[in-house]
Amino acid sequence: QWVDKLNEALMPLRERTLQTLEREGFKGEPEVEQRLEMRYFGQNYHREIVFSSHAPVTAEDLAGALEAFHADYKSFYGYDQPWEVVEIVGLIVTAIGSRKGPEAHFRSNGAAAAGEVSRDVYFADGGFRPTAVVHRESLPVGRPRPGPVIVEEALSTTLVPPGAELVVHESGSLLITLEGTG
Repeated sequence: QWVDKLNEALMPLRERTLQTLEREGFKGEPEVEQRLEMRYFGQNYHREIVFSSHAPVTAEDLAGALEAFHADYKSFYGYDQPWEVVEIVGLIVTAIGSRKGPEAHFRSNGAAAAGEVSRDVYFADGGFRPTAVVHRESLPVGRPRPGPVIVEEALSTTLVPPGAELVVHESGSLLITLEGTG
């Protein structure tokens, strides 16, 4: 009976989710994740529990979700209450359509840092410090650059603080290692 009620809510939600992905142009077989928002009866806060990715779900799927809820609750709060009634207060269906496409690549030609400027920037742990301001396109791939440095580009600005190190990855991504994490 509970499984039937869950499937009554799940099936239309799942269908709408898959139709949305299809309308957006995805033609393949998507990865589907289904989660239940569960809580002990009368509580204000719920936990999201991942359960079966297929539909309709079975009594075994629901029993597995209940078991996972008790384990998750105990892990999060340090105790569980297996004798209490468990409520399902929400249902979430996510569909992810992966497709091959060009990898992201940011243009970085490593051109000489002509016109590189410096300005004083205030840092809470050291006051004002002279800080280089560079254009992203001028940064060479793979060459570490210590902070402080400001990297400017058309739509964003990146601040690399003192003690951190910046490296442009071969994909063009900016990799910043903070002091003490390298």
